[in-house]
Amino acid sequence: MSEMKIGFELRKIRLALENILPMRLVKAEEKATYRFKAIIGSIPEVGLVEPLVVYPQKDLPGKYMLKNGHLRYFALQDLGKTEADCLIATDDECYTYNARISRLPPIQEHKMIVKAVNNGVSPERLAVVLNMPVRVVQATAQINDVLNRMATDDLAKQLSCSYGFDINLSTVQIFQQYAAQGQSFFLASGDAGAYPAAIDEPADDPYITVVGGTTLTMTTGEAWSSETAWLTPAFSDGLGDNYPEEATGGGVSLAYPIPSWQQGISMTANQGSTTMRNLPDVSSVANNINIVWGNDLIGESMDWAEGGTSLAAPLWAGLVALANEQAAANGQPPVGFANPALYAIAKSTSYQSCFHDITTGGNTNSSSPTKYWATAGYDLCTGLGTPNGANLIPALLSPPLDNLRITPSLGFTAVGPGGGPFTVASQTYTLKNTSSTPLNWSLVNTSSWLTVSSTSGNLSARTSTTVTISLNPAANNFLINHASGNVVFNNLTAGTTQNRQFDLYVGNGGLPSTRRKSGRPRPALCKYSDAVVSKNSHAVFLDTARSDQYFDLTGKKLL
Repeated sequence: MSEMKIGFELRKIRLALENILPMRLVKAEEKATYRFKAIIGSIPEVGLVEPLVVYPQKDLPGKYMLKNGHLRYFALQDLGKTEADCLIATDDECYTYNARISRLPPIQEHKMIVKAVNNGVSPERLAVVLNMPVRVVQATAQINDVLNRMATDDLAKQLSCSYGFDINLSTVQIFQQYAAQGQSFFLASGDAGAYPAAIDEPADDPYITVVGGTTLTMTTGEAWSSETAWLTPAFSDGLGDNYPEEATGGGVSLAYPIPSWQQGISMTANQGSTTMRNLPDVSSVANNINIVWGNDLIGESMDWAEGGTSLAAPLWAGLVALANEQAAANGQPPVGFANPALYAIAKSTSYQSCFHDITTGGNTNSSSPTKYWATAGYDLCTGLGTPNGANLIPALLSPPLDNLRITPSLGFTAVGPGGGPFTVASQTYTLKNTSSTPLNWSLVNTSSWLTVSSTSGNLSARTSTTVTISLNPAANNFLINHASGNVVFNNLTAGTTQNRQFDLYVGNGGLPSTRRKSGRPRPALCKYSDAVVSKNSHAVFLDTARSDQYFDLTGKKLL
């Protein structure tokens, strides 16, 4: 992977406003907008939150072209300021990490509040700047207190959050308490697209439902027409300010293993993980949503077309509120932690009627240029999809119960040279009927290099059987290849499905042949076919030049 280019010098400088050359003037009507008034009102309270972005002029020594922050620049002038903190751009086409300073996304707003309070800014001053009650500022700075109060009161059965925030063991326990006592918690997946590495907390926690975003198209009759994964490309507003790309958040957790309810979902086409928690879980419309609010500090009402998964999460909470209302009318308990029911529905024959399966668009970005794309079924842009409320609400109140328990919960990964042998040749699965009534099951295998011992059967109440899935001679015909296949188990009685993914790496299987720091090439797997061994229950390979040097499949040295 090429090194990511930093768009700014790693230092902040203070420049005289007279040495900064704006690319345009700010008109009187712009100064009358809420956006400008919010900026000019915040500077006396907390200063300039985001520096101006400038680019040095080679033909005018000591002068800098203003690339981003024109409203802030003229607000400083109107306030009688003579200097400003600035970032020096390393090229003349850039945008800042937060171009929408006058209307912060909630995740950035939360982090700013916490940082400001920790730095000694009073909640009263922040309340003036952000135009919110002091008690809200105080609560935001102490998020665990807020979350815990919602758990201990246990009054709201559906909750949503549009913040990202650092968590600790207490936060994790609060999320578990929500799930245990029947509270649904929906969290926005983020607005920066695919996560290239670690997931922003707490969006990968396994006890909450993570919500991605879509762009919705409606018919002339205002009915649902289609949806695509939400992605707004970077753009310039024509007034001198540039805006970064925004997109539905998604990725693979580096901290949490795949939960039981997410197992059995095919990850072959979506680049997801069969061993770690994937997100988002579901999605909803998150773009071009008109929001009106009023009675603000300035005495104005504003009408904006907004975007963000911060809008999608409360829409899901609203949907579950309707389901809980129906549940109460039926004398049933609330939906509670929604993921087990949502994924059970997705694995059943009711999937297409309960969800809009989003199959177009993506959430790629410069840090993750190849991940992810919307695909049929679950994907890491929109999760299971968006709700078809009329069908999903009754399904949530009576989710399918899969009485077919299949162990182990994962497929296998076989590694070896062309012609074999491979580290794993077969795996036996136990199919158990946990109910008091019989069930029928079937199995579908579409991989030519896998053989299954049985494809269907009947299980009496509380009985079990076994199915063995093995590599067959076709696996020996590959020279260098990575093949991935799925075996789908169907509970024909309950109408549910469970998936097991199998991976076959032959030769180096497309894995890179990297170099050691010494510069000596690390040989590809197929060059030492007799050196595939098992060490500490991991598939590894042995450098034949030094018998004490073990490496895993990514080339990392094992001690």
